[in-house]
Amino acid sequence: GATGPSLAQLDELNDLELLVLLRPLLRKRPTLRAALLAEGDAAPYGASAGPMGPVGFPGASGMQGPWQPGERCLVWSNSAQRWCDGEVVQVAKELVDGKIPGGSVEVSFELGRKWIAPQDLAKALRR
Repeated sequence: GATGPSLAQLDELNDLELLVLLRPLLRKRPTLRAALLAEGDAAPYGASAGPMGPVGFPGASGMQGPWQPGERCLVWSNSAQRWCDGEVVQVAKELVDGKIPGGSVEVSFELGRKWIAPQDLAKALRR
């Protein structure tokens, strides 16, 4: 059967090329992705909160632009203290119900639904 690229070939790729190659695989395997992100981090979601962004590549979090309704994601659950598979329901363009600030993202995940404020997106939501 067909085989993928060798380790030597992968090692020759720059970070962006490797990210483009790995992103679809990591989306299909959230447990693997979470393990890679957690490796070496003291905090449960430290990787996405720093300048390296998701998957540990510089600028990776900003490469895809703003969140879109229907986009699959990983949601940090404070109550369960773990990442959960989820989906973006909506993005607030302006103040919602007088209390949800513009830029907030509503997500649906196995434990329910919640709004994530703009200042919390980097630590509570991953692609």
